[in-house]
Amino acid sequence: MQDAKTGSPSPTLGIESNSTAPNIEHMPIYPSAQQVEVETHMTYPPWSKTSFQTTQPYLELYAYYKETLSNQGWLLINESTEQPALSYFWTDKSGVVITNFNLSLSFADLGPAGTSVHLFVRRWPDPTKVSAYPGATQIEVNYRKNEFDSWERVTTYKTGAVPEEVETYYKSRLLPPDWGWSHTADTITSAEGLKFYYFRGENAQGVDLNGRLQIIAREETADQTNVELRVNGAEIQPPSPVAPK
Repeated sequence: MQDAKTGSPSPTLGIESNSTAPNIEHMPIYPSAQQVEVETHMTYPPWSKTSFQTTQPYLELYAYYKETLSNQGWLLINESTEQPALSYFWTDKSGVVITNFNLSLSFADLGPAGTSVHLFVRRWPDPTKVSAYPGATQIEVNYRKNEFDSWERVTTYKTGAVPEEVETYYKSRLLPPDWGWSHTADTITSAEGLKFYYFRGENAQGVDLNGRLQIIAREETADQTNVELRVNGAEIQPPSPVAPK
């Protein structure tokens, strides 16, 4: 087993969302849009598709969305003017919102009729932002190789709560449709603990981007519980070492 210290003082705390997060059911629509259609699927992962037409030329729509989405905190990751399209990523750097979003926009020039626009957005939880139990102490984050030789992010901490309270805390917050829960593990104190899953599908190279969060708790004394959060998936990698100054 290989271990790699992160050097971070603690993982991000806070897992409730707030009003700054995008709403996949209400993506920004151009003011003069016509024939608006919204299709939403709250599945694994949740996604929505918004389509509309407008009499405005596509270059005006292109500029409108670049400005609007930037103001809403979306990060532009790819753009094409040859076949008009934009791709964005959204994440909460403060760690309060643990859900990430991808957004793709395509524009079709209809000539004198104007422009048709299609927005496709999906969201998925960021397991590395799942919080420790409130008031937790001695929080440590490490990366290690598991039995399949893939990286696993392990967060450990201590809490004065009993295991049953910790279990209730996570079950009440890691909810569908963002999280799936395996009922094969009875309790957080069982050998495998609680298992939560999230789904993202595949990337352009066909790599499965789904992942798993395992939570195990052991009562060390009458007033102290040790908790371990194990995250694994294709996107889990130890951070790059910081070069010395």
